[in-house]
Amino acid sequence: MSRAGRSRLGFVAASLLVSLLVAGVLSGFASPHPDGLESVAAAQGFLDDARSSLTAASPLADYAVAGIGHARLSGALAGIVGCLLTFALVTCLTRSRAQDTRN
Repeated sequence: MSRAGRSRLGFVAASLLVSLLVAGVLSGFASPHPDGLESVAAAQGFLDDARSSLTAASPLADYAVAGIGHARLSGALAGIVGCLLTFALVTCLTRSRAQDTRN
């Protein structure tokens, strides 16, 4: 592997590590209060009219992992899983695009 390749790999690995740390550790300090949209909907009186999204029953709905009772652990795991899924998707798309440009 060339020096540039090692440098790029090191940057990607460090970026992934920082992302996982932020998702896994700092997510535990997120506010438990509703976000801005929910707050405004409650203040304006139409929060009860809202319908659940199509992803409300998904395993990572509401920034938590279904089936884990500890809120901070559940949120941390959801963040870590989200980071890993995003990293995997970007890696696949990047490699696919690189193959297309070579052909």
